[in-house]
Amino acid sequence: MTLNSESTENKGQIPMTLKPWQLRKSREAPKSATALRTLALALVGVLLAATSSMAVTGMATGSTWLGGGEALRAVQTTYELATSQLDAERWEEAIELFRAAFEEGDERADGALYWIAFAHSKNGSPTDAVASLRELEQRFPASRWLDDARYLRAEIEQTIGAAGGVAEEDDDDLRLYAINTLMHVDSDRALPLLERLLSEDNPVELKERALFVLMQSNSERAFDIAADIARNGDNRELQLRALRHLGMFRQDRGVEVMAEIYAASGDAEIKGAILQGFMMAGAPDRVLAVARDDTDVELRTAAIRAMAMMGDADNAMSDLWALYESESSIEVKEVILQSMFSRGATTRLLQIVRTESEPRLRLAALRGLTMAAHGDDAATADVAEQLLELYGTETDTELRSQILHVFWSRGEASTLIQLFERESDPEMRKRIVQALAMSDSEETIDFLIRMIEQ
Repeated sequence: MTLNSESTENKGQIPMTLKPWQLRKSREAPKSATALRTLALALVGVLLAATSSMAVTGMATGSTWLGGGEALRAVQTTYELATSQLDAERWEEAIELFRAAFEEGDERADGALYWIAFAHSKNGSPTDAVASLRELEQRFPASRWLDDARYLRAEIEQTIGAAGGVAEEDDDDLRLYAINTLMHVDSDRALPLLERLLSEDNPVELKERALFVLMQSNSERAFDIAADIARNGDNRELQLRALRHLGMFRQDRGVEVMAEIYAASGDAEIKGAILQGFMMAGAPDRVLAVARDDTDVELRTAAIRAMAMMGDADNAMSDLWALYESESSIEVKEVILQSMFSRGATTRLLQIVRTESEPRLRLAALRGLTMAAHGDDAATADVAEQLLELYGTETDTELRSQILHVFWSRGEASTLIQLFERESDPEMRKRIVQALAMSDSEETIDFLIRMIEQ
């Protein structure tokens, strides 16, 4: 999770806007600025005050001279996507994604169960929350989340007024637990009971939980029931839930049913749920078909982003490049570039920076390369070297500024100083000084002092 600070004065403090549960996930906040950095900022203020009204802003806070625009979307796992839904207080979406992460075998599976329980408690389903906590305790008896789980359980008990344990479950809960148990003992006898729960006039929350229990079965009959719900729009929420999980329930057949429904539907919400189902089922060919063929731009861009997380890297890169070459929309091409970066396509991105005629696309590719140039290995050093060469031949101020950001982010104060000494453009010289303002090296301080004394 990213902890955003409102000003450089508040660095080292957890922002007051941080939600209470996020304190459980937050890492140690950054240390306060060093004396060297304070001196550097003061020196830059002296240098720029007489020549520019431009404010000296920290590069880490996203100053406008770095190019502005939407930040490059980083690659996210299902667990991280679930975390973003949790932060946005979209409890149901968080539950579904954390459950998907758990079923994918994420190494943080115990954490996923904890956050499922937490989201249930926030969404007004304390019984479901306690069930997830029990599952956590049973499956992961040595988990580091157990202390948090006990604390959360105590919170739930306090909320519902149980003195020594969970409040007595209502009749529906008990029925569902009994059916779930029966599913493991005699699924043939349990399925008709679940089917009746799903067809009767029961609360949608109960039906959704019944559907989840149904999807734990490997039987053909269970799949047929779930597929009928996915096709039938009588209960929309239940239909959407079935569509998202049908491919995980019975992968090949589930994907086929979802593809059939997708082809026949003109409903963007239905298609969006199926796209999520394709992702969860690990069906990159189906996701590619959406990205290539659908007429809805939002669905296409969602599919392109999904391609960044699916399938073999070489195949995904080939598919993304083919999409890029055939695409006419600049906005969609920007999304493709973001996905290309996430698959490590630095060669293609460099090609676009050097040859693309559209400035927005060149800048989008360069932002991807900015992130690719982090690190100390030979590949990232090579990217940085090529960007340094590009800085010398480039004329676009915004692109050159973005290249400066690469060397600031790599901590290469000496490179920035060399660029300053070669630079003849007054505006770019100011921007290099701004970059150096965020460096706390002795080399930077000596350089700034030399400038002042000249």
